[in-house]
Amino acid sequence: LVRALVLLNTQALPEQPEKMAGHEVLMKNWLENGLSDEIAGVVAHIILGDGWAGAPQWQAKWRGFTVPNLMQCFTTLASRADISDRLGAITVPALVVHGELDNAIDLQRAQAMADGLPRASMVVVPGAGHASNLTHPEPVNAALAFSAVISVGGCQQARGCGRAGLLASAAQHHGNLSIGFDGGTFHLVRVKAATGAQSGLHVFARQQFLSHQVLVDFSLVNQH
Repeated sequence: LVRALVLLNTQALPEQPEKMAGHEVLMKNWLENGLSDEIAGVVAHIILGDGWAGAPQWQAKWRGFTVPNLMQCFTTLASRADISDRLGAITVPALVVHGELDNAIDLQRAQAMADGLPRASMVVVPGAGHASNLTHPEPVNAALAFSAVISVGGCQQARGCGRAGLLASAAQHHGNLSIGFDGGTFHLVRVKAATGAQSGLHVFARQQFLSHQVLVDFSLVNQH
């Protein structure tokens, strides 16, 4: 039984032909000549985005890939099916998370997928590339925590309680998160006890909760 979905940095469409052509050239070069510094930089740009401190460690891992590893990744990419016309049949809550600067899958494609899902939330991670959960774990994890509450635990425990019950359920599940409701907007703040600093998350998402259309708008802030 599937009760909810999380769709990270993906799409419901096949790979774009122009991007697929570039991937084929990259893969051929990698298979024939190994992973050069130049190709490693291109792969990092596509997957990790630019400027992430952890990129060298991942480039070192990629150099250890075998031919079967590479071919499996490429085949999965090349054989992506078009399921856009079937999205309406997915009736469970869905969280779509996508990096603002994803160079592998255009943000508009993720938005189109979210628009096609009847009960989807769309979360855009500022500054993140294709691997937003790897390079920007804090905002992605916060979005997952909030979505889990309102999609599964919160909906069950707060049933019949409206927004007040939702907030109470959220607080019960995630005591380290402060969730407030103000003028139609939910605010999620993770409190860092050691410093007293508050870090927020920028999210623009719509979530169906019972009879409520909830607009979630978190601001990316650091307040000391």
